[in-house]
Amino acid sequence: MRKVKKGRTLRVSVLRERLAARFGADATCPLVAGILINIVAGATEEQWEEGRRRAFAPYWRIVRDDGVLSEKLPLGAARQAELLQDEGHTIRQSRGKWRFES
Repeated sequence: MRKVKKGRTLRVSVLRERLAARFGADATCPLVAGILINIVAGATEEQWEEGRRRAFAPYWRIVRDDGVLSEKLPLGAARQAELLQDEGHTIRQSRGKWRFES
């Protein structure tokens, strides 16, 4: 996550593929990957709450393959949308869901 630069994003499936390749595995578990993304997101938000503005890891740059932002993140999809928009990405809300478009 830390390697994803400002203004860029990475699909969850690509992150999982890279992790598997890095550690010589055939695949990574999508459930565990989602849980770990949420843990990193929570740690980052806690640091910000404590006044440490440097992100632990830019979790908001990891987006689902279908483009729908995750409501399961600690502060929800609206927070991820806000952070992505701050970096110049286009986000739309449709049918009650936030969607990444660029």
